[in-house]
Amino acid sequence: GMASLYALLPDDCNILFFDARGHGSSEGPLFSQFYTYGKDEYKDILGAISFMHTRQPEIPIIVFGMCAGAFNAAHALIHLSKQPEMMKKYRIAGFI
Repeated sequence: GMASLYALLPDDCNILFFDARGHGSSEGPLFSQFYTYGKDEYKDILGAISFMHTRQPEIPIIVFGMCAGAFNAAHALIHLSKQPEMMKKYRIAGFI
């Protein structure tokens, strides 16, 4: 899937791939929590941004998402845009 995109990126690029909550091999029944499905996935994106910033705070971050990941990434960036100091702190440089 997305790992195949790695070959398209420059050698000096750092990438973080992660599996958001409620996807992949996550535990628990889907239907009992169906009413909240997708509600908090944007927080996983925020956590990933924070994690990357702690590793290399001087490197700008470009957020990339596909399908539902794009929606969640956009939601996270909208959330951050309401806090301009955080956008500046995390050095958000773009969204794909």
